[in-house]
Amino acid sequence: MGPGFAVFLAALAHCLLPARCCIICDRLVVTALKSLERDYLPGHLDTKHHKTFMKRVLDAVKDFKDLPLDETSFMGAIDEDTLEQASWSFLKDLKRITDSDVKGELFVKELFWMLHLQKDTFANYAIQFQKEVYCPNKCGTMLQVLIWCNECEKQVHACRKSYDCGEHSVKVHEMEDIILDCHLNWHHASQGLADYSFYRGPPPSPHPGFLSPALRPP
Repeated sequence: MGPGFAVFLAALAHCLLPARCCIICDRLVVTALKSLERDYLPGHLDTKHHKTFMKRVLDAVKDFKDLPLDETSFMGAIDEDTLEQASWSFLKDLKRITDSDVKGELFVKELFWMLHLQKDTFANYAIQFQKEVYCPNKCGTMLQVLIWCNECEKQVHACRKSYDCGEHSVKVHEMEDIILDCHLNWHHASQGLADYSFYRGPPPSPHPGFLSPALRPP
């Protein structure tokens, strides 16, 4: 591999599209990249290219977080489940390449092409998270744990919506048991528990002992 290989390596890195993820926040990804440099490169790439190659790779992965903020695709943060899905996809593809024992220029081409595809893959994860998981509460305040990609910090985010949550009533006869379960689909993603209040309303004839639970924002 001659001097042209270094130019080829730089050209590949600059061909990568703007990225859409922060998988560098996952310690498993960081560990895998260190293993790539320590265990794989020595037998698969000329030593003089190791430093430049790893710098390009790390820069590409770190740049995953740099994209315009958009409420429909990315707001600078994701949850742990989304990060885990994106990281698993990245690690699976990286292992596929190292298991193939590919070397030299072909190895460099395959790795940077993999990074290109992984950015597109995360774009879909980010969009799905933004539409379905990010602040899914319809009313009140919800506390949601997010990972902020810029600094890889995990913080509790308060999702604030309208306080008009409505009221749900359940009728039960006196001396009967009642089981209450919240059907709001965002409860599983909430860091805090919602507050409920119960009061005895005017007994509607002919069924005394009417209880009316009311849901209020936490």
